[in-house]
Amino acid sequence: MIEALIDTNVVLDYAEKREEFFEVAEKVFVQMLRGAFVGFVSASAVTDVYYFLGRRYKDPEIVMSILKTLLGAIDVLAVDRGTIEAALASGCPTSRMPSKPSQRTIAASTSLSHGTKKVL
Repeated sequence: MIEALIDTNVVLDYAEKREEFFEVAEKVFVQMLRGAFVGFVSASAVTDVYYFLGRRYKDPEIVMSILKTLLGAIDVLAVDRGTIEAALASGCPTSRMPSKPSQRTIAASTSLSHGTKKVL
C-alpha cells in the first residue's frame, strides 16, 4: 500500500473548502478514503490546521469536529529534533530564504524518517 504525507496546505484547502484549490484537495481525500493510499499528516500540521480553522470558524466546537473527523481518516507522524536537524542538514533552499530549508523540506524529512514514499 502506498503511504503519503499530506501537506498542511492540502489539508487546509480541503477543510476550509478554499475555492481555488478545493477540487484538487478533495480528489486527494476521496482517493485516500477509497483506499488508494494511506494518508498521514505531520504533528505540526495538526497544530497549524487547528490554528487556521480557529481563525476562520471562531467556534471551537466546529474546529474540534473538523479535527476529529480528520484524525479519524489520517494518521499523525511525529516531528522531532532529528527530523528538523535532517531537514536543516539537507541544505535545500527556498526562493524566499535562499540559505534555509523550507517547510516542504521539513515535510519531506518527516516523510522519509517514517518511511512514507510520497508527499502530496
